[in-house]
Amino acid sequence: MEENKSYCVTGGTGFIGSWLIKSLLQMGYKVHAAVRHPEKSSHLLKLGEGSEMLRLFKADLREEGSFDEAMRGCIGLFHVAAPMEFCPQATENVDSYVEENMIEPAIQGTLNVLKSCLQSNSVKKVVFTSSISTITARDNFGKWRPFVDESCNIPIQQVKQISTQNQVVYVLLKVLTEDAAFQFAKENGIDLVSTITPIIAGPFLTPTVPSSIRVLLSPITGDPELSTILTAVNTRMGSIALAHIEDICRAHIFLMENIKAEGRYICCARSWAMSEVIDHLKKEYPYPAIERQDHDGGHDSVIPSEISSKKLRALGFSFKYEINDIIERIITVKSAQIGSDEYSVLREEGKFLSKLKGSPYIIRCFGEDESIEYAKRTYNLLLECAPSGNLLDFILWNRRIPEPVAVLYAYQLLTGIRHIHNKGFIHGGIKFTNILIYPDNKLAKVVDFGSAKEETSRGHQVFDICSIGCVVAKMLTGKPTWYVGQINKYKRQICGLDKPDEELIDIDVSNMAKSILLSVDELINHPFIQNAISTPENEEHLIKLSSTINNNLFGDNRWIKQHVLGVGFNGPVHIATNNYLQAVAVKSAQMSALYT
Repeated sequence: MEENKSYCVTGGTGFIGSWLIKSLLQMGYKVHAAVRHPEKSSHLLKLGEGSEMLRLFKADLREEGSFDEAMRGCIGLFHVAAPMEFCPQATENVDSYVEENMIEPAIQGTLNVLKSCLQSNSVKKVVFTSSISTITARDNFGKWRPFVDESCNIPIQQVKQISTQNQVVYVLLKVLTEDAAFQFAKENGIDLVSTITPIIAGPFLTPTVPSSIRVLLSPITGDPELSTILTAVNTRMGSIALAHIEDICRAHIFLMENIKAEGRYICCARSWAMSEVIDHLKKEYPYPAIERQDHDGGHDSVIPSEISSKKLRALGFSFKYEINDIIERIITVKSAQIGSDEYSVLREEGKFLSKLKGSPYIIRCFGEDESIEYAKRTYNLLLECAPSGNLLDFILWNRRIPEPVAVLYAYQLLTGIRHIHNKGFIHGGIKFTNILIYPDNKLAKVVDFGSAKEETSRGHQVFDICSIGCVVAKMLTGKPTWYVGQINKYKRQICGLDKPDEELIDIDVSNMAKSILLSVDELINHPFIQNAISTPENEEHLIKLSSTINNNLFGDNRWIKQHVLGVGFNGPVHIATNNYLQAVAVKSAQMSALYT
């Protein structure tokens, strides 16, 4: 490797861009990440661990010359950035509006980036990220081609026959910007190759679920707009081409470093029939929406056209991941430099998790290993991934959770805590951010055991119990049950100096609160919980979770809407809920007051 070898990456905040940055850094390269809003991209700096290996540069596709500084000193450019505005705002003269306000600026943005390459006098090669939307498996007569390679471009007139305006704009942007890039490169002597990417899945570093994954999982979510996109791909290509994000980034770097690479390269592990994709989704993410699509879709199991990455493979590239890996639930890794304080905490967390196996309501640990990251020995804890987000995210998005689901979560959290206590430990950090939610499967899991300790005394266990009370109360109300500023008030109430706050605690609840130092078993067996979980539907659901120790669940609070939960929420919280949960929550506040 050349000393101080540097690459520039545009679109660094996106799915491919962020993973590409990570991959380059792990290979020891310096990275200049060109982003539109550096102040909103500080999370990328974590990839470089604060070192000088990664630098962020403010750049805007619409401004000529804004990429000059980012390119300076780089030997190669990965141009991943692309405009993401596909919805025309105009209702009249839509075609001219799209041409003037979307297509022309997109083409000019691509040319602005390439002009900065020329200006740098250092960039020797460009890898351009294209899309399989620029390819079609149908010939000019609408018949299937038996073999689809890089030459099977979709004609512009065929693009305009696409059913929805948004898809027309997207495909036009991809086709025309790639054409413009190759034309400019040819005229100015730039070595440019493009990667034609299919639907991509795998772990992601972005704060929200990438659109590619959302499209792939649309049979689960039932999102009509995303389902339309997946169906359109299948209609145009005769199958669904897939690739893992790691293979995509490896291919980008492979093409950058291979001196024989030229032109366009389809980059997909292979393509699968829509019915086969749905079958794999059914196995990994069992959900009624998939059953409905499987019965109603009428998808062919025969692939009419082979979508081929033969040209890429002929250069020596090989794919690591097949469909099981691409769709399979994703593992996440928590890492710490060996010898650091974080390492000690993470190592202890791993030990706790290895002793807590067997509960479907505790995050699974798949093991540990060591690696060399940025020339430093690093300890890695391998955990099941939960891209659905945590309970705080979910409540902030939905405000409150429907009572039947909240009670189900309460039961699962209490059952998880009982498992922890029976093993001789306390969690010590039950809070909204340490509870992961899988909305599509109505499942809650306890995570983050950094504060856990070996402890069997009931006096310590009560903190976990009362914390769950506060959590569930907020699930139902969308509001905290008490605030730090109320500690002194609760101290006075406990000491008998003041009367209980009648606005929060009615007389019955207040009496209950005086003796509510309940065990987990007492709370689980309370009628409020038992009545909710003893319905035939919930009994079957819980038996399934317990028998499988399910690790194939996937959801996302940012794009799975409330109807996916299967129940609606109308009206105030039920009085039984108040009597049960406020009592637990008040006791937790009182316990905090005693120990503050």
